[in-house]
Amino acid sequence: MTKLSKFLFLSFLCVIKLSLTSQVKKVTLEELNTSLLPQVCIQYDDIQYDKNQSLQIIKQYLAYYVGAPSDAQTVKSFIRNSLEQYFSFKALYELSRNAGCAADMDEARKFYDAYSNRLSLSKLIEELSVLNLSKEEIIRIIYEKQSVQNYRKKLFKNYLIGEAEAMLYYHENKNTFTQAAGLKFNSYKIENALTSSDVQSINRLLAQGLSFEKILQQKGISFTPLPEQFISETKLHESDFAVMRGDAQIHQIYMINSPIGPLLCKPTSKVDAKLLAFEKVKEKIINSLKSHQVNKQLKIEIKQHLELKGFKNFIQP
Repeated sequence: MTKLSKFLFLSFLCVIKLSLTSQVKKVTLEELNTSLLPQVCIQYDDIQYDKNQSLQIIKQYLAYYVGAPSDAQTVKSFIRNSLEQYFSFKALYELSRNAGCAADMDEARKFYDAYSNRLSLSKLIEELSVLNLSKEEIIRIIYEKQSVQNYRKKLFKNYLIGEAEAMLYYHENKNTFTQAAGLKFNSYKIENALTSSDVQSINRLLAQGLSFEKILQQKGISFTPLPEQFISETKLHESDFAVMRGDAQIHQIYMINSPIGPLLCKPTSKVDAKLLAFEKVKEKIINSLKSHQVNKQLKIEIKQHLELKGFKNFIQP
C-alpha cells in the first residue's frame, strides 16, 4: 500500500499554474505502449475495470508522466501507481461522504468559475488540454476534494493535543525550531547594473548619513523597493548574494546580478542562530501533531475500506 501522501496525490488539478504545466511535454493515451497491461487491470466493489476503462481513469495523471511513452515497463509502472492513487482517493472520498462530509456541488462549480474567470478563454482551453480533463470532470474532482477536506477538518477537531505534549515535542526537536544565523537586507531593483565606482560613490554618501533613496533620486537612478529579506548563512554562500557573506558592512550597498535583474542590496542586520520561543511555535506544533494523527487514522481507514471493497490491482509491479 502506498503512503498517505500518495493517496492525496489528486489535488485541485484546475489550479495548476499554466507556467508549470506548459513545461511538461504533453503525453496522450494513444502514445503509451500498453502492451504489458492485462485485459482486466482493477477490481473494486465487485466491478472489474478492463484495460480501456483503466486508461480513461488515468488520463488525469498524464501531465505527471515521466519517461518515454514507448517504454512498456515504465508505462505499466506509471499506470499501476496511478490506478492505486485513484482508487485510494476514491476510497477516501467514499469515507468522507459516509461520514456526512459531502461538499456542495454548486460551491465546487463556483470555485471553478471563480478560477476560470481569471483566465482568458484561450488559456483556459490550454489548461484543460494539458490536464486531459473536461470542465465537468474538473468540477467533479473539486467537489470530491472539498468533501475530503471537510472530513479531514472534522477529524482534526476530534484530536486534542495538550500544551504539555507540544512542549515535549518542542524540547525533543529543538533543531527544528532553531532559527539559522544569517543576514537581513533591503533590496532595490534597478534597470541597469552600476559600476563599482558608482557603488563606492553611493557608499561614501551613505557613510555621511544621507538617505539611500534620496541618493538614488539625486543620481537619477530609477528603482523599485522590494520587501526586506532574510537569507541564512548557508544559503548566502551558495546564492547570487554571496558577495554579502562574511564581513558584509551593515548599511552599505552591494551590487547583485540576480535572476530578476540587477539589485542594489543593503544589509540591515546580522542575525545570530537562536532557539525560537515555545510560545511562538506552540500553535504550529499542536496543528502539526494533530495533522499527523489525522493522517495515521486516514491511512488505516483507507486500507480497511479498500479491503472492504475487495480492491485488487492485477497489474504486476
